[in-house]
Amino acid sequence: MAPYRLGKTCSEFDAQLEDFVSNELSSPQTERIIAHLRECSACSDAVALAKASRQLFQYSSEPVADPGPFFTRRVMASIRAEEDRAAGSAFWKPLEVLSLRAAWTAAAALVLLITYGAVSGIPVRPPLAEVRSADSVGLFPDPGSQSINPDDVLTYVGDANHGK
Repeated sequence: MAPYRLGKTCSEFDAQLEDFVSNELSSPQTERIIAHLRECSACSDAVALAKASRQLFQYSSEPVADPGPFFTRRVMASIRAEEDRAAGSAFWKPLEVLSLRAAWTAAAALVLLITYGAVSGIPVRPPLAEVRSADSVGLFPDPGSQSINPDDVLTYVGDANHGK
């Protein structure tokens, strides 16, 4: 007798075991397999497992309800709609590819320019605060240093409108 290992049956009877479970063999072949199953525990376990699986599948599935008279039409309509949607997007596909290429090219150019500026030693602009303080020293008074009170505002409005 062959030792039982899961999934291992005698190679001589392996192809015939499924036909045996389905009752599709002639009587001499069936008798030969029955005699072998008495001697080989691996093959008999495989046949028992196949029969149990067949019964589980047989009793576990319920009959499917009729899908209705318009099932085919609904399926075909959804297939046509999907094909139309795919055909409609085919027009925009080249534009999508072109815009992606342009975006990647712009990004690569920006990286190259930043790298060139960092490597070549181009002077960096001074911060904006330094530029403002240097330019506006004598030209304009700093608005933050002036105090504004309601009387000054009324006087200014009155002067701007010539007293009207």
